[in-house]
Amino acid sequence: AFLIEYSLVVKLLFTVWLTFHLFSYAVFFKNFKNLEWLYILSSVFVPLLFSWIPFVHRGYGVSGAWCYIRSWKNDCATEDYVTGIIEQFAFYYGPAVFFLTVNIVAVAVMVVVMIRRAYHTAESETRPLIDRDQKVEALKQLVPLLAYPIIYF
Repeated sequence: AFLIEYSLVVKLLFTVWLTFHLFSYAVFFKNFKNLEWLYILSSVFVPLLFSWIPFVHRGYGVSGAWCYIRSWKNDCATEDYVTGIIEQFAFYYGPAVFFLTVNIVAVAVMVVVMIRRAYHTAESETRPLIDRDQKVEALKQLVPLLAYPIIYF
């Protein structure tokens, strides 16, 4: 149960960092390539700060399809385990809903910005040729990468 919860949060954080990286590059043409070590380390170690907490209350166990923090006492579905329910929402469902909502908004903004840039780049011939070619090449590289945050949804 611990490894499942840990791996789900790691996957969520990798998706958040990937979306942030794509968003900064697609919208602002900022490349944070030098921060990739931070993306990896924070995605691997930040979930360790929170994944151990259900062990304190013996909170890991059979619960549901997505979260393995117990939501009932003694494997009996008639008695709620309030601490487990709070931990489910504090450590999994709450952050997942927040970050996935942010990802949805970021992906929507990226798609709109890239469509507008593609339209304006094709429309105007007054921009310098090098700048136009670089932006078109960047758009060609970014479009396939947008599939990664969308697949997580």
